[in-house]
Amino acid sequence: MPPDVLVQMLDFRSIYTSPSEWYNMLFSRKQVISIYLASIVIALRRLRPCLISQLSTIYSSLMKF
Repeated sequence: MPPDVLVQMLDFRSIYTSPSEWYNMLFSRKQVISIYLASIVIALRRLRPCLISQLSTIYSSLMKF
């Protein structure tokens, strides 16, 4: 990797010049992760409904903290 590219990556002013690009990148990544998690949940629900209920109770108890 050339050093000027590294300097550009470390230059934090580039973040503030194009916030929409950063937002789009983060948002698309969040969408991909949520779709992935949803497919896992659907697959688990088809396999073992009791496991899903246990996971949901654990998740809800974690969200209370």
